[in-house]
Amino acid sequence: MATNATAVRRVLRSVRAVVLAGLAALAVFSVAPAAFGWVPTMVTTGSMVPAVHPGDVVVTAPLRATDAPTLPIGSIVLAEDPARPATLLLHRVVGRNPNGTLVTKGDANAAPDTAAMPPGNLRGLARFTVPAVGVPLLKARAGDPVPAAAAVVLMVALVLAGGRRPRARHREKFSA
Repeated sequence: MATNATAVRRVLRSVRAVVLAGLAALAVFSVAPAAFGWVPTMVTTGSMVPAVHPGDVVVTAPLRATDAPTLPIGSIVLAEDPARPATLLLHRVVGRNPNGTLVTKGDANAAPDTAAMPPGNLRGLARFTVPAVGVPLLKARAGDPVPAAAAVVLMVALVLAGGRRPRARHREKFSA
């Protein structure tokens, strides 16, 4: 019969295996797309809720200005925000203007963006989303100490669970 300490070690080893598998999967989702030139970007605002939430990571494929005329309406694009230079914007394409600029809109916003999107501002086309992976980072940036504390507790638990297994004790016989 296993003691309580042995049972706790087994549970912690299982948790460690699950966490490591999850981290490996996240690494694959982060590194594998880069082989195709795709870029992961963490969403920091709620302008695209319910499609994309703050803390989600959206992986985008490269997009060039020459792709704008064939970009389907309804596509989610990552672009440099024409209203706030040096800031990225992840919004849905909802229309085209006669001058070739795009009309974009956040799903959670009541109206389209006031500034038209020049094709030269396009950076990427959303391919897939990894939900909530950036939430701890967003909370930490906001000054919430819980994510950092939880990470420390989890790491300590994983280290303790990864300790050596007790060795069988052998009695050595000495001759007198």
